[in-house]
Amino acid sequence: MNILFVGIGPHTRRIQLPYCIRNAKSLSINQLVTLDLEENINAVSSEIAKYKVPIVQYYTNKYIDKVLLNRIIKKHKISHVVLGTDPEHHTKYLAYFISKDLHVLMDKPISAVVDSSIKKSASHKIFKEFTVLTDLYKQHPLSSVCILSQRRYHPGYDLISKDLKDNYNSTNLVPHYIYLLHSDGQFRFLKEIDDISYHGFNRGYGKISHSGYHFIDTLYVYLKHFLALGEINEYAVRCEKLNPNDYSLQVKSRSVDKIFSSKATPYIAKSDGEIDAYVTIQFLKNGQLVTTARIDMLHSGFSDRLSFESNHKNLYKGNGRIRHEKQIVLQGPVYAAYIDSLQSKQINLSSNETDLSQIGGEHHFDIIRFNHSSSGKEVINKTSIADIMNVSDIGYSRGHQEEARYYCLDDFFATTIAGSHSKISDLTDHYFSALMMSKIYESLASKKTVIGRFDSSTLGIKL
Repeated sequence: MNILFVGIGPHTRRIQLPYCIRNAKSLSINQLVTLDLEENINAVSSEIAKYKVPIVQYYTNKYIDKVLLNRIIKKHKISHVVLGTDPEHHTKYLAYFISKDLHVLMDKPISAVVDSSIKKSASHKIFKEFTVLTDLYKQHPLSSVCILSQRRYHPGYDLISKDLKDNYNSTNLVPHYIYLLHSDGQFRFLKEIDDISYHGFNRGYGKISHSGYHFIDTLYVYLKHFLALGEINEYAVRCEKLNPNDYSLQVKSRSVDKIFSSKATPYIAKSDGEIDAYVTIQFLKNGQLVTTARIDMLHSGFSDRLSFESNHKNLYKGNGRIRHEKQIVLQGPVYAAYIDSLQSKQINLSSNETDLSQIGGEHHFDIIRFNHSSSGKEVINKTSIADIMNVSDIGYSRGHQEEARYYCLDDFFATTIAGSHSKISDLTDHYFSALMMSKIYESLASKKTVIGRFDSSTLGIKL
């Protein structure tokens, strides 16, 4: 097996590349090859030098350099690709690699489209790009594409998904209310919003195309079984947003001055990507309401930024970003599940803290489930991360979410070596998430509720 890494961004550096180096022998990896932009040569080469293993490096000044890619694939007999470019370029790269019958592991989302939060035509393009890719994928059965959407691999969400299916089998009840909140407060200043493009807001999109896709996809994890059974066949999507102009009321220069003892210059942000997105999706069966889902995706939330000066190299993960996640899943009168995953300070890999599974710790993840007395189960059941994942073995990652990424890598290589496709996160199984992301943006752009019907044959869900 010879692997090409395209786009050596933060996730590739921290997870995918080290994983392949550690497991090179067990996976029979013969050669590792990287490709990135010439403007990143210093950063990438210095990062690769840390590993002290032979890695062939290529650089280009083009985003899709097919001449160079053809040469690399042929010369190094590439069989696998780890695609970690900016999501705006995912579709073109993925289409190229599928056409070459290669195995591809690609980070989420499937694509990000410029101005999708303000132009309906751009929001429609998100799903159009997905259908172009899946149509091409059908023509190349030797290719395998796995999407690195790690919450599909997290045992906590899987536990609730299994509960919902078991309860349906015994009661015929469908989950009727789902609430998903994700806040990764970044406390960006207004000029930074305009200046910084990495996970930025200056391209007409924002939080939904950043980590937001994870929660659209988590909704699919919970509803997949019921979509497949036809218990849900229609949707009504409504989305509102906090844009930079609204956000300016939170980060007024005098407020920044008081927090950082600084002299901030008043600034008016020109960007229009969503800082926060507040989504309501009602799922129906033939016009009757079945499930109401609420997804609140925030970049404006609690942060522990301490420096007035920005860390331009890593403002997305640095400068005090704090993750808070809460979920509520209700299934009629028989079941309720609550998830809390609450961090209190920025990740510090050199910290000597030992109790990271408690509230505020990097590994904090608690599930509390309530079961109807007739179920024969415990009425109240509390599950912590240590009960479902061996956190004592987490040595290469920064917590349970990144550990779930390793499970995805395990799946990708195991299935491709076996000559099959992922049963957990194959490209074709992202129809729902790509469609809902497109419809959420359409609602933002049109400022209207977007309604539609699921095509069960196109959903292609296999239980």
